Amino acid sequence: MVRQAASSLISHIAAIELPRNNWNNLVDILFNNFTHTDTSVRLSCIETTGYICEELIKIGNITAILPPDIREKLVSVLAGSLDNTNTEIVIIALKAIFNA
Repeated sequence: MVRQAASSLISHIAAIELPRNNWNNLVDILFNNFTHTDTSVRLSCIETTGYICEELIKIGNITAILPPDIREKLVSVLAGSLDNTNTEIVIIALKAIFNA
């Protein structure tokens, strides 16, 4: 799917940029879109967040790589999605949390 390909591409770039303290507004964009009314936007947001966590784990300890405020936002996006009534969102969030 296009959503998965885009999420994967963004996560690979983010894995390079976020540890360098660049592209921090990406996390803000994901954080803000978490409450979007369009389910596909929320799914993309959660999936991208999970892929970012997965990529960061591949290169090292996620807590050592990211600044605390960025980590907190990523985790809050994933944790907040567990309260959703949409099963697909919850499943994607659980997969993402597993990678975080």
